[in-house]
Amino acid sequence: MEKLLAPWYKDYLRLCKMCNVSPRLCGVKGGAWDHYYELSLKVYDPDGYESYMRIRKYRIQYNEKAQILDLLDKLDKGVLRVPLSDSEILKIKKLIEAADFSDSTEKSLAKLIAETKAYRARMAAQRQRVMVYA
Repeated sequence: MEKLLAPWYKDYLRLCKMCNVSPRLCGVKGGAWDHYYELSLKVYDPDGYESYMRIRKYRIQYNEKAQILDLLDKLDKGVLRVPLSDSEILKIKKLIEAADFSDSTEKSLAKLIAETKAYRARMAAQRQRVMVYA
């Protein structure tokens, strides 16, 4: 039996396939509807998309909670492929302590920080091994 989907959601799935990105969950703040808005701007109005992203970047600079959420969004999309530096991890930790987040966000950020530290440790160990054998 075929699922009944809203017309915008069908278009959203088509845009996701066209842009080669994975769809986001519905019901999550900043989920499918916001992603659909971004993708439709990107495809149908590239100039509008550029100005939207500039405004978003400007707003994020002055909102600490938005900085963390933007970083999580970039990590989720795979935009950031380099590990975070210690100063960035400390900045995120301070922002989390200052901001009022739900437990799930704090847990996901704690997991992110732990994974980043583990990755950086593995990379440092790998560099040492290469230097020993070189």
